[in-house]
Amino acid sequence: IRFKALVEGRGFAGYDFVVFNSLEPKRVLRKARAAKVPVLAVIHNGRLITGDPDYAAFFRDAGHRPLVLARSVSEFLSGDRPVPWITPVLVADMPGEARLDDGPVRFCVQGNLAFDRRNYASLLDAVEHLAKNNRTNFVVSLIGRYRPDGARFHSQVAKRGLKRFFEYAERGIDRFLEYAGRGIPYQQYYRFLGQSHFILPLVDRSLPVYKPYYEEKITSSLSVAIGMGLVPVIDAELAVRYSVEGCSIMYESGSLADAMKRALDLGPEDYRVKKHDLDELRKELLSLSRRNMEREIREITGS
Repeated sequence: IRFKALVEGRGFAGYDFVVFNSLEPKRVLRKARAAKVPVLAVIHNGRLITGDPDYAAFFRDAGHRPLVLARSVSEFLSGDRPVPWITPVLVADMPGEARLDDGPVRFCVQGNLAFDRRNYASLLDAVEHLAKNNRTNFVVSLIGRYRPDGARFHSQVAKRGLKRFFEYAERGIDRFLEYAGRGIPYQQYYRFLGQSHFILPLVDRSLPVYKPYYEEKITSSLSVAIGMGLVPVIDAELAVRYSVEGCSIMYESGSLADAMKRALDLGPEDYRVKKHDLDELRKELLSLSRRNMEREIREITGS
């Protein structure tokens, strides 16, 4: 409250510049308009920069700069005026690296359990296919909020007899707390990630609803994959966009089961190499992101 009254309420006067870690939704844009200092603002849905008249007007001011969250998004959006980018891959230190030969292979899916964000239908089909072919030494962790489609997903898991292959970060009291306005604690979130070997972004070309992830926005699963060294099992086209071809297991749309099987068959040395390559990519992206950020700060502040 004190910050809002003394700082935000005076348009951030006294500061050299302000960074908004998201300029969405528009109520945040209204706050940014009131700033009396230069603004750097993260845009999660890149088309807003030119496609929405309110955002377009805001960024016509030379003292207002957007930041998108991947090099591929910048390349898609950049025309006469390049769109600056940073990549959020400084996520967290791994709480303890999972060994590939230590118990069942663990896949994870992070984020809200929403069918319009990830192709959960493909996951159900893949797990059912593996189970029918006696590939059963694995678990899939669902790490994120149960809403909005958790009940629908649970119903399909039960109907197909696949309960033993899934675990949920939110259960019991956690799920109750979510409906009271809370989510799972970050410590619990990172613990589940740290126990995983592979991450499943579950984004492909099967439905038009996933198209923006190939163009104007990122899937946070790739930030987590690169930031925490979790080998992604990923649609081949998406892997190319994120430059993770060499450190992932790729598949064409409709072939997730085959990719998960290849993950199950991956040897410890090949797995170690992919994790090493992910770490090298993380270092490169952090270096480029810092350079890009420094350049934008110099340009909007003149120093």
